[in-house]
Amino acid sequence: MHRRETWVATGARRRPGLRRRLAAGGVVLVAASGVAVGSSVVATAHDEPHTRVRAEATWTLPAVERDGFDARVIARKYRYGWVFRLRMLGTPPTAAPTASATADTTATTDPTAIATADPTADPTATGTPSAAATTLTAGAAGTVQRLFAAASPWNTPIASNAASDPQSSQIVSNVLDNRSLVMNLNLYAFGIPFYTATASTPRVQLGGNNPIGAVPVDPSWAPNDGGDHKMNVIDPTTRTVYELQGYDPGARTVQWAVKKDYGSSLADGYPENGGQAGPTGSGLTQSGGVVRMSEIASGRIDHALSFITSAPVAGFRYPASHSDGEGGGVGLQEGMRIQLDPTLDVDAVPGITPGEKAIAKALQQYGAYCTDTGRGNNQAMGFYMEKPKSGDADPYGAAGFSQDWAQLPHIPRDRLRVLAADATPRP
Repeated sequence: MHRRETWVATGARRRPGLRRRLAAGGVVLVAASGVAVGSSVVATAHDEPHTRVRAEATWTLPAVERDGFDARVIARKYRYGWVFRLRMLGTPPTAAPTASATADTTATTDPTAIATADPTADPTATGTPSAAATTLTAGAAGTVQRLFAAASPWNTPIASNAASDPQSSQIVSNVLDNRSLVMNLNLYAFGIPFYTATASTPRVQLGGNNPIGAVPVDPSWAPNDGGDHKMNVIDPTTRTVYELQGYDPGARTVQWAVKKDYGSSLADGYPENGGQAGPTGSGLTQSGGVVRMSEIASGRIDHALSFITSAPVAGFRYPASHSDGEGGGVGLQEGMRIQLDPTLDVDAVPGITPGEKAIAKALQQYGAYCTDTGRGNNQAMGFYMEKPKSGDADPYGAAGFSQDWAQLPHIPRDRLRVLAADATPRP
């Protein structure tokens, strides 16, 4: 019996074309063609208050078969919303099928409602910046230097004469300094764990959307527990970083897999190594802009940051290669680079925490790229952070980040700006 799983919708994130309706009688799945493939019957439900999963339910789709697979839906309720997964069970034909479905839903209640975090800062330590380039710790097994080439958009400081986008002021007003949206951190549920491979790490041919071949993955490694199930693997033996999205350790499948040479890659939104673009809506890497735990502990971040926003508009600019933004108007496009006013004296901001200082200074020197959509999560800027793994020393509390989705109230959002697009973007 083979198992193949595809995320079809989440309470915190959705891709274009994915629709959901939670009806009184269950869930109706609709194939990409728009033809219903079955209706659901509630099979099980339980509460797990001791975990991040708040409730779980399984719907079996009776007498439903697609490409040799029977189908069922698994739904999990996290504190940020419901997550739906389409699970296909059966024996596949010779050509591996592709589960392509959308969940189309109505609801008497709103299972996607998200509670807004209201963290309180409790700093217990101060960061000490180092004059040398930061060494990034990649798990417990080894270290690597800052990821990607010096010419990579992630590692290029913002020029002192960099121009603002003509619509910068309006974008700041509409989105970045819009107080109905938050600036916060994806620390745990949607934080991204990093693992370090060694020569003895098993090389596994993951199923699903994986054009890059065998990936070094230990059976004990787990992705984040948010709906995107992301995980990065750094392999110093081959100087490669593997970026996985939708990774299922049990089924050994992945929705998206990319590998990059972390010493020479530009890590922009364009495919490399015969693979595909990065596992974000913009095509950008999911590793280059992640704030690492060692950087928070040291108080210094020597690269640009990566963030999601609730409702990017259509269109993109380099280093993005495409977009999952929707609609028009004046707003953030994926690939836009944001900078905090470099004349701001960050150290003199009243009440600023050590972690906020590190992020603010990186925003001044390197900025941050809009890389993905996080619809429904009320984020103006939600920065990607490294998720602590089991056994890791968690630096976030000491840096002033007391809980998941910690906000950054002391970074003055009205001092942000959008940089103009580069006239000659790709080196």
